[in-house]
Amino acid sequence: MIVSSARASNAGYSGLEVLFHEASHTLFGQRAEGRLWTELQAAARADGAPLPPELDHALLFYTTGGAVRARLAETGSDYVPYAYSQGLFERAWPAYRPALERAWQPYVDGRAPMGDAVR
Repeated sequence: MIVSSARASNAGYSGLEVLFHEASHTLFGQRAEGRLWTELQAAARADGAPLPPELDHALLFYTTGGAVRARLAETGSDYVPYAYSQGLFERAWPAYRPALERAWQPYVDGRAPMGDAVR
């Protein structure tokens, strides 16, 4: 993957987040077959519904953006994650934002186990 720092959306800390996001595809993507993907598939089967399209990508943007924001907050930076600053939730995944903020954020914050957040 090539990421251009000449793009305004990839400038500054957003570029860091984009690189982290791209590297994290190995952990979050459907082909990663790790614990997260296994738990997502199991939860979908238990509900009798397929996983929503693009859920893995929305989840990846949300998680990597939250991690970068949290680390930068430790240095006093008020970073706005890429998905928010670039309007990705509004344009691509409007239904996912409330669910991620309600159910996934407690896991990202370390307040809930992954399995609870996935369900």
